[in-house]
Amino acid sequence: DTLAPTVSIVTPSTFTSTGGTFGFTFSESVTGFAATDISVTGGSAATVGGSGASYTSVVTPTASSSTSVSPLAFAVNVAAEAAADAAGNTSAAATAYSASILVGTSGNDTLAVNSSVNYLFLDAGGTDTVKLSATTGSTAAATDLVRGFGSGDKIDLAAILGSATGGSGYTSSTLADTGSGFLEL
Repeated sequence: DTLAPTVSIVTPSTFTSTGGTFGFTFSESVTGFAATDISVTGGSAATVGGSGASYTSVVTPTASSSTSVSPLAFAVNVAAEAAADAAGNTSAAATAYSASILVGTSGNDTLAVNSSVNYLFLDAGGTDTVKLSATTGSTAAATDLVRGFGSGDKIDLAAILGSATGGSGYTSSTLADTGSGFLEL
């Protein structure tokens, strides 16, 4: 056996502002994998659980520290030589998982998002504004996941729509969609 084990990072099915359980799946059984082998930009990794070829760790993003915040870079990496197989071959580096994260504070936040944001966590307290931005010729900024949007929170579309009567080729219309799961702007 001369092949180095490979490792893949499995993203959590549920990810909140307090973290999510990431999986680390090796191509074969390994030993020596620990939390110190997981490098997290914009967060931290807890104790590693598991054995053999399958491990997990709760990874928590860093909370924002201001009431007007921009996305924080978030990345989870496993460097080469993090673990070894029975023949002593050390593991190859994992393909890094990366995203942008916004975590609101307990006050009234203006969270400025861009097209690369993947996770947006609003605080349960305060009134928050999600401010979308776009550059000339681009489409509206897209957020993949928003948690905690509630009564009193707002979405600022000024940068995308232009004037109050519609700008940048947008026109207004009235939608009849109601009920859970719909957000009418």
